[in-house]
Amino acid sequence: MLFVPDAMAMARGHDGTTDAVIAAGAKGGIYLDPVTVMSAVASVTERLRLGCTLSTSFVPAYDIARRVATLHQLSGGPAAWNIVTSAYDYEAQNMGLPGLEPRADRYHKADKVTQEVLDVWQTFPDDALWVDTETGRFADPTRIQPTNHGIGPLTVPGDVEGHRPMLLQAGASPTGLDFAAR
Repeated sequence: MLFVPDAMAMARGHDGTTDAVIAAGAKGGIYLDPVTVMSAVASVTERLRLGCTLSTSFVPAYDIARRVATLHQLSGGPAAWNIVTSAYDYEAQNMGLPGLEPRADRYHKADKVTQEVLDVWQTFPDDALWVDTETGRFADPTRIQPTNHGIGPLTVPGDVEGHRPMLLQAGASPTGLDFAAR
């Protein structure tokens, strides 16, 4: 598996600025959009499984579900979503927020967003797509429905041959480990 990490801001040095990172070309100086990068990789590989990092602190559930499901379809599945809650206040500031929420609140939100993503992936099952040229039926509208919370339906099947995208999470804190175990 190949997955691309991501951050919503350029890394900072010990002095709190981006100067050293930029001058040295250090890690964290450039973060290309992970879904775009993996979509390009999907066009030139068949066996490599692809994953991308998206933050539950800033990216809405529907957007995560759609972007990862699109990668899942382009790559032939299974794609993977590396779930992060983000780590730095300057990432939040780039999103127009004063700073990150406390860790426990971020993981609570990650639980909620992850469940919403899983629910949204179910709104358009792969086998609801018929594409029947004889009858002219594209899909079964009774199987493509919003979630119980009114999100969706997804604009792309959320699974490939009955398999949804994989979930990854690498948090090492006690809260992160508990989240990963669920």
